[in-house]
Amino acid sequence: MKRAAERIGVLGTLHTILRRWSDRRSAGVADDNLPPPRLRSLVGGSADSAWFVGVGRASAAALRTAAIERGFDLDDPSIAVLDFGCGCGRTSRHWQRPIHGTDIRPELVAWCQQHLPGVYSVNDPEPPTLYSDASFDVVYAVSVFTHLTVDRQQQWLAEFARIIRPGGLLLLTTHGDRSAAENEALRDDEVSEYENGRIVVCYPREEGSNVCVAYHPAGSLARLTDDFDVERLSEALGGHDIHALVRRSAAADATQQAAS
Repeated sequence: MKRAAERIGVLGTLHTILRRWSDRRSAGVADDNLPPPRLRSLVGGSADSAWFVGVGRASAAALRTAAIERGFDLDDPSIAVLDFGCGCGRTSRHWQRPIHGTDIRPELVAWCQQHLPGVYSVNDPEPPTLYSDASFDVVYAVSVFTHLTVDRQQQWLAEFARIIRPGGLLLLTTHGDRSAAENEALRDDEVSEYENGRIVVCYPREEGSNVCVAYHPAGSLARLTDDFDVERLSEALGGHDIHALVRRSAAADATQQAAS
């Protein structure tokens, strides 16, 4: 794992940034600035600063708990972490260490590069990423799969399986039962699809934006991948579910393929 990480400079680069960040904090340089209102609106539909900070803090707390319960401390700089769909750092700003982050919008990534400790880069809307195989111990994606079509979700799950080491952790937030029940705009056929265990995607042509919204009933995400063991944490983040996916080993992959 360490060798794989070093091929793309994950551990070495983050340790260097961590030292610089610690020096800045010791010198009394505050790192509490917020992105401008326009960028905050892009990632969450609201420019309200208290909302931006509060949602990010709650997301980080829920992810931290889910990771700790599975043996990963997200505040430990020796754990290679990727914030997939980092936006302008709504969640990643709340860690006590630098991490990696990636997003499809260059202006959001540029803000993170200039204001947050870590390594931030732009990714394409479709895989692959530029990261080497088995680069990360933990990848998380907050409010990402909630805005993707099913085909694109499958593509990214396969990419996550490539860049997460065996035994590593993937944390995804989704809209579940509560979100679906509260959305009165869902058509009768969409409600029926959801109740029959199928993922419902509204406005799929707007994929990647907040207009496109996906709803994941129990068990639906697990059916999209053979590379992970999937556990659904119902309403672990407000009205959103968190899915904890543990990357299977190569031996488990071979067994799964033989069984299918």
